Amino acid sequence: MLRRLAVAVAVCGAVAGSSGSAGPVDRPGAGSGAVVVIQENPDPAAPGELTTVHGIIANETPGYAPELVVTVTVQPGATPEGRYFPRSCKAAGQTVTCTFPAGLPSERTATALVPVRIAADYPGPAVGGTVTVTSPGDPSVDDSEDFVIEVVR
Repeated sequence: MLRRLAVAVAVCGAVAGSSGSAGPVDRPGAGSGAVVVIQENPDPAAPGELTTVHGIIANETPGYAPELVVTVTVQPGATPEGRYFPRSCKAAGQTVTCTFPAGLPSERTATALVPVRIAADYPGPAVGGTVTVTSPGDPSVDDSEDFVIEVVR
């Protein structure tokens, strides 16, 4: 928790200090659609335990976002499990796909919650994955970020 607070303070300070305004920030590798994935690592988990991937997307466009598809993929060693949010999420193997209807306002975020279980015999020290956002109606929306789940003993 303290680590996330420190990262949030550092990011906010860098944004405020770099441009002097609260406007959108250009990120290297961000999709040209300006609907982006916000990178966040899930909480650490021990083998056999659950943690939750937060697939956070942000609409940095001046208008409403089109329909959005958030895809969370975990590497072998972790398996999606449990109740996903939103209810539109569907799991297939190591991948969970969630659909958000059109209409996410400018400067707002949406989050897909995907619980994952670390395999009981996973040796660690970490297992990774990727969060991706696309839009079936707007090919310019295409961004992704990797995440890492620290496996603790």
